[in-house]
Amino acid sequence: MAASAWRGSVAMAYQPGRAVAAGRADGDSPAETCDQSANRSPIAPAKIIRMRTLILLALICPLLGCAMSPAMKEALFDPGKQQRERKEEIKRLVEHRHQEAHLQAAAAMLSDGRYDDCNRVLDDLAKTNPDAKEVQLLRAEVCMAQNQYPAAAAIYQKLVEKNPADANLHHLHAMALEFSGDTTSALVAFQRAAELSPHSNVIQMSQLPEPAAGSMLR
Repeated sequence: MAASAWRGSVAMAYQPGRAVAAGRADGDSPAETCDQSANRSPIAPAKIIRMRTLILLALICPLLGCAMSPAMKEALFDPGKQQRERKEEIKRLVEHRHQEAHLQAAAAMLSDGRYDDCNRVLDDLAKTNPDAKEVQLLRAEVCMAQNQYPAAAAIYQKLVEKNPADANLHHLHAMALEFSGDTTSALVAFQRAAELSPHSNVIQMSQLPEPAAGSMLR
C-alpha cells in the first residue's frame, strides 16, 4: 500500500501540468515567466562561434609553442580598435581638407587686398591649430602687405625659432627686419639663410651689396 502511494506521488511529480501548477502556486504566472525569457537578449550564433574560436586559439597557441600575431591579439583583446582607428583617420582627413580649403580662401583674400576678411579666416583656423605654420605665414604676409613690418618680423622670428633649418623663413625674416629698419639684424638673418641654402639664387642675390653711387655710370 505504501509502495503504491509512493509510485503515485512520483508519477504526479513528473507530470508537466503539475510543474506548471507548482509554478503558479509559487506566485509566478505564465505571462511573467514568458516576460523574463523575452528580456534575455540572444547572442547571434556567428558571434558566439567567433568568440569561441578566438578563445580557443588563445589557449592552443601557447601550448603549441607558436606566438599569436599582433592582429590576432588585437582581434581578441580589443576587437573595436580598428574601427576606432578608422574613425579617427576619417576625422583627421576631414579636418585637413577643411583647413586646406580655408587656407586657400585666405590666400585669395590676401591677393585681393581683403585683409580684414583674411584675418578673420586665419583667426578661425587658429582656434583649432594656433601654431600652424601656414596660418602664421599668411598672417605675416598680411602684416607685410599693410606695411606692418615689425609685426611681421616678430611672427617670422617665432617661426624661425621653431624651424631653425628653414632657409626661406630666415630670408623672409631678414626682409621684414630690413623693411623695419633693423639692418644689422637683417644682415645676420640674410647670412644665415645663405648658409642654409647656398644654391638658391634668390637668397644669394640678397647678400650682394648695393652698388656704390655712380658705379652704374662707369
